[in-house]
Amino acid sequence: MTEATENRKESNRPTQDAHNAADNPARTDKPSKSRYSWPELAGLMLIAGIAIFVIVSIEKIAVDLSHFGQNSNAQNTIQLERLQLRLESVRKILQLGMINTEENTLTVAHHEILSIQQQLNELLPEPSRDAQHADIAGTLASLREQAAKELGQIESLLRTGGGGFTTDSAPVLRLILQKIDKLLDKTQAAVRSTALIQSANVQAQNRLLNDFSEYSSLFLTIFGLFAAGLLGLALYQRQLFSSQLNANQMVDLQTRKLHDTIEGFSSACALFDEHQHLQSCNSEFLKLLPEPVRSGNSSLTVDKVLQILQNGEEPAATGSDQTAASPVSRPQAGENLELVDYQGRNLLISERPTRDGGLMCIYRDVSYIHHTESRLKYLDNHDKLTQLPNRNRFLEDLGVAIARAGKQSEIAVVMFDIHNFREINDTYGHTMGDRVLQMIAGTIHGGFAPSEYAARIGGDEFASIITDVSDHTALEEQATAILAALRNGFTLDNTDIPIQVSVGISYYPSHGKTVTGLINNADTASVHARKNALIRPGIYNNRLKHRTERRRLIERHMHHAIELDELRVQYQPQIDVRSGMTTGMEALLRWNNSKLGEISPAEFIPLAEDNGLIMELGEWVLKQSISDYQQLARYGMSPGVLSINLSRRQFNSSNIASTIETTLAKAGITPRQLTLEITETAIMDDTNRTAQILNELKEMGVGLSIDDFGVGYSSFAALREFPIDEVKIDRLFVADVVNDTSSQEIIRAIIDVAHALKAEVVAEGIENRKQFEMVKYLGCHRAQGFFLCEPMEATTFPDVCLGGKSIPAS
Repeated sequence: MTEATENRKESNRPTQDAHNAADNPARTDKPSKSRYSWPELAGLMLIAGIAIFVIVSIEKIAVDLSHFGQNSNAQNTIQLERLQLRLESVRKILQLGMINTEENTLTVAHHEILSIQQQLNELLPEPSRDAQHADIAGTLASLREQAAKELGQIESLLRTGGGGFTTDSAPVLRLILQKIDKLLDKTQAAVRSTALIQSANVQAQNRLLNDFSEYSSLFLTIFGLFAAGLLGLALYQRQLFSSQLNANQMVDLQTRKLHDTIEGFSSACALFDEHQHLQSCNSEFLKLLPEPVRSGNSSLTVDKVLQILQNGEEPAATGSDQTAASPVSRPQAGENLELVDYQGRNLLISERPTRDGGLMCIYRDVSYIHHTESRLKYLDNHDKLTQLPNRNRFLEDLGVAIARAGKQSEIAVVMFDIHNFREINDTYGHTMGDRVLQMIAGTIHGGFAPSEYAARIGGDEFASIITDVSDHTALEEQATAILAALRNGFTLDNTDIPIQVSVGISYYPSHGKTVTGLINNADTASVHARKNALIRPGIYNNRLKHRTERRRLIERHMHHAIELDELRVQYQPQIDVRSGMTTGMEALLRWNNSKLGEISPAEFIPLAEDNGLIMELGEWVLKQSISDYQQLARYGMSPGVLSINLSRRQFNSSNIASTIETTLAKAGITPRQLTLEITETAIMDDTNRTAQILNELKEMGVGLSIDDFGVGYSSFAALREFPIDEVKIDRLFVADVVNDTSSQEIIRAIIDVAHALKAEVVAEGIENRKQFEMVKYLGCHRAQGFFLCEPMEATTFPDVCLGGKSIPAS
């Protein structure tokens, strides 16, 4: 194993330590200590100050000593001069005595000599008194010895001569005068010698002082530079120490902030270094790991974490730092990786690079989302009461079966229509009615082979898809047996409940090649069986073509409906469930034919979708409703947002966005005043194309709503993928919301998700107060239905919904 690998292993911290390190950011490295502490630096500065003080003091003392020596030499010179003057005085006294022959001359001279001796003893220094001036001291000492000798002889002569002056004293006086002259010469020579020596010493002292001053200045300069450098070094070290301290404090602060941030994450979060080794993590991350890994001393990497999450244990180690496990998938840049871990949890994993070259990995447990989506998808595709597939799932599966059958196989659609279900509810109550529906569903589902298909496609309608039909008679006998079992009724709570039911069968491809055609023809056969009280299933045939003929008749009149002015638009208000105020209105198409009378939209709109006339009808509704809305606004009325339904063909047309934009511009209405309602099945035809269209409309500013939500197969994928502003809950869920907890669960789930996506929720089909109060309780924003207000003409809309204002008659 390489040294680098060993070092890297040493640097890896245990999993728990990574979390503890995040909990204790104060454990980060301390700043490096300065070589000299502040007390040491202070001591050095004190020593430097003392040295400067000593040097200055020595220089001052040297100068003072120089001055003292100069003063002492000058004093000696003065003393010698004074001694010379006194000797001159004695000489004059003796000379005067010899001339005047005064008796007291010798006596005066004697006293003067004694004074000179005393002065000589007191004023002439001993050699040891001025050791620094040895030359002068030697001269004075020699003078002192000779003067003492001469003066001693003079004193002796004077003492011999007596106190007076006589003729015999003359030789003595001459001898004394000679000695005094000799002493004067020596004194004068001493004065000259002292002056010369003093001058030489002064010059030597001056040179010494100059040299001393130069060396002192040089020393002070060097010492000053050293002290300045030492001070600069101290300041630099102090600044460096302060910078390191501040930097580490900032690191500690950032570490604490980072730890607080990731610890505050509701999802698991882990930080990895540039070598992708774990540095820090939050408590949620530790919860994801198995207990042995969590409490062990393993060093974790990004790949090893993924392997542990997949397998529930650490991969076996090899001879290198890598693990002997199969390669794991890693999230791509900007994408998420979904992983099912060892406990069956769905984890959504994302990686984000950090500034220091490491990674931040987030592991979100989205199991509840998968569970919720699966549950909602199941509820979206299944009847909540009977657990059979619902109408939309049936239509989808029938389309798939037709596509698979092609031209070789035959498919049968079997319709079961319960005729007295309303009477059962009215007589025995809804609870009993629900139990009856469950019994019916079980009978139909169990009457066919397990591989066959049964669904509840309406409140009292059931249907089955039989694939690969090879024997019509056997199929019809099987359907007859089920019909007989249903007509026998059920006994619930000792109550016999009769069931009135009819059955109709249509075959693909002989009775129809489309989903709608097969269903309509099977329904036609069921109606025929009911009208004729057949005890067998009704089989679609030529005798039932009158229904087809009506369809064709409706279709023929439909082509002229617009030009004959047979169409009109009615408006149903949308009410705010909290305030009760009108917040908008939905445009609903109505058709009253002069020959066929009032034709239900449920009858002519599917025909228009099939033959393509829906495009023309849809464009007419768009222009007419916007014109009516403009007229309301022109007279100062504000009906809120106008909602218009778009058919599947109309929505998928290439110019839908430009058509709406042009229509709004001509009418002078802003896009935010318009909401377009699209059905679930329409938006799921081509999701890529749907996203493009919806984004174009959204950029324009138009509101987008999913109509009849909950009965299709889009589930919540549509809400996440498309820019939806509003969700309309289908009336099928609203119809049973008061007594059925499953309906309440679905509506509550839809509302919660819509709220999270900031989408409005509208409940449609409100037919009584209990339904209104329930959807209000569940959190719907708005509602519409016959209980709140029936659809009405634009001319009467203000009287009913806008405070009594009316549009003037034109």
